[in-house]
Amino acid sequence: MPPIPRVRGSRQLDLHLGLRVRARRKEAGLSLEALATDLGIAYQQVQKYETGANRISASTLYEIARALRTPVTYFYAGLPSAGEHSVGFSAAARIDAVLATPGGRELVDAYLSMPRQLRQPFVALARGVANDDSLPETPQAIRLPTWR
Repeated sequence: MPPIPRVRGSRQLDLHLGLRVRARRKEAGLSLEALATDLGIAYQQVQKYETGANRISASTLYEIARALRTPVTYFYAGLPSAGEHSVGFSAAARIDAVLATPGGRELVDAYLSMPRQLRQPFVALARGVANDDSLPETPQAIRLPTWR
């Protein structure tokens, strides 16, 4: 996975922390508004933290960790150690990114609940949709096994 480019001047660390905040907030079942109220800030500010548009100060990250009942270290999981160079997000960080997107948790739940013989064709279908501009041809290119 190539490094994520800067978005409006945000650095990769800001994006990573934001994705981790969003993933943990959703896992805790909190809305933007609920977390913002607990932190005493506007929900738009939480939204900016989650997208990496605004950097999260150390004290704010501590307060977010308290509100989400998780250690501060949770937000740094998946980053390379200081001094290491990274070519992109780790597998754990990519999973958090999926879980933080709309429909991400449902996608993971659906994948885990489908019969094992359908998982690989499902992944192939997803890759085909992601990489192929000719979407009408994608279903014919992937043979889904029959079940039931």
